[in-house]
Amino acid sequence: SSGNDYSLYFARGALLEGQAIADHLRDRHPRVLQVYRDDRRGRTLAAAFRERLATENMQDVAVEPGHRLTPEFWMSLFSRRTQSTLVVWLEAADLQSLVLPGGRDSGACEAYLSYTQSGEPGLQSSWRRNACLAYPFQLPDVPAPEASRLRGWLQSRRVVSPHEKIQFN
Repeated sequence: SSGNDYSLYFARGALLEGQAIADHLRDRHPRVLQVYRDDRRGRTLAAAFRERLATENMQDVAVEPGHRLTPEFWMSLFSRRTQSTLVVWLEAADLQSLVLPGGRDSGACEAYLSYTQSGEPGLQSSWRRNACLAYPFQLPDVPAPEASRLRGWLQSRRVVSPHEKIQFN
């Protein structure tokens, strides 16, 4: 071993987030409206979520690659499928047009998003109270006790750590 060898770990990322969302929803038996891009990644995430939730009360909406989403797209979707819990496998740019239908500001979580897939989307203010973000890392407000030990170990070996979230995972 040359001393420059590092272990490589693989995280399940958005697949793990989908499983967590499915586990969270399972006992609630909601009607689910799942929206994803019709590409390899989107189909994989949607299929894994669908398999984990194992409900017949789910409708999939596959968005063609390159199709620009508009507020009208979302309103049309909601008008056809009312009282549904929304699970979205889209990138942040796609979520900019997401508009909450009037009168549904219950404060309950009505939309589930993946941090790995969409990052921290700048959602419309009306959605912020009604959206849950599956987040695969320790929350920023709650530092992990082992983080300072790991940070010290990395610094003592002069290992640059530009992506602590990933390295500390």
